[in-house]
Amino acid sequence: MIDDDDVRDFALLSNPQTKLGAILTLIVLVVLAVIASMNDDECAQRTCPAGQTPKLMKHECLCVTIAKEPGARP
Repeated sequence: MIDDDDVRDFALLSNPQTKLGAILTLIVLVVLAVIASMNDDECAQRTCPAGQTPKLMKHECLCVTIAKEPGARP
């Protein structure tokens, strides 16, 4: 699954040399951002056991347990 890291990596690695290259790069960035957003929404709708939260990380939808701040009360 495409995630936000892929969009960021593409933006950092792209180096358009012409106006056409800049326009094509912008189009690809927008498409990747839309796909990443759709994948994130799809992942958020999944269910996880034991109160975990679905999170799109490293190209996968993983069930994670959110860490609590030190000293926070339940």
